[in-house]
This record gives sequence, C-alpha cells and structure tokens, in this order.
Amino acid sequence: MGKEQERSILVVEDTRVVREVIGAALRQAGYVVLMATQGQEALELMEQNDVNMLISDVRMPVMGGEELVATIRGMQAYRDLPVLLLTADEAAAAVSRDDVSIIEKPIDLKALLAYVSRTLTNRGATATPDCQQTTAAASHGERSEGW
Repeated sequence: MGKEQERSILVVEDTRVVREVIGAALRQAGYVVLMATQGQEALELMEQNDVNMLISDVRMPVMGGEELVATIRGMQAYRDLPVLLLTADEAAAAVSRDDVSIIEKPIDLKALLAYVSRTLTNRGATATPDCQQTTAAASHGERSEGW
C-alpha cells in the first residue's frame, strides 16, 4: 500500500460547512480525503476506495454514525478501522465504546489533526482524543462557531 493510500480518511457529515472545514484541514495536513453526507453514501465510497480512518457525525439522515460503525465492523476489510465519531449531543458523547473514539462539537481542529496523526502513526495503539474546546483556539480562529 502506498503512502498516499495509508493516509486516506473518509469524512461523513451531513452539515456541509462542518464537512468542508474538516476536509480542508485534513487535506492541508497532507491527507487524502473522501467525503460523504450520510452512512449509506460512505459505505459506497468504502467499497470503491481504500480508507484508513473514518471520521463521522453520529446523527445523520438515512444512516447515522452508530449504524455505519456497526455495519463496517461486520466487513472484513474494515473490522479494525480507526473511527472517530463527532457529536453535538452530550448523551451520545458519554457513550463508552471500545471500538471508536468520540468527541463533542464544536471541534478543535488543531486537536483533531493531532489525534488523526497519532492514530494513523500508531495504528494498534489506543489513543484518546484531546479535543476539548479552548478559549485560545477560539481566539485564534481555529474553529467556527456552531459546528
């Protein structure tokens, strides 16, 4: 597998601005980014492309993030795929799963990029995202209000 393929990330988010901001930040950091607006579309992309990490919203139309994760865990090629779920729902963020990491929106892009880098560098290691929103990040324009 080539270096470019080893850095392929699928972003699944139904809110256009969130999807585009995350995608742009990942591309700027050197990742190959695929994008989908909901889980069913993500599955179609995963059948056609090699994906090395999934970043997905929890609540989306047609197929949400939790259903998407359950489906890909049944696929041999993606059984151990690193997954980061994004949620604005505190109750969903409190759910403890061994096979995914969960962060709350609004997203601190700097922390998200650091987490992605650590995860893809240490593919078997367990990492916890440090994506707490900070006043310093907000004052430097590293995130947009409401996403």
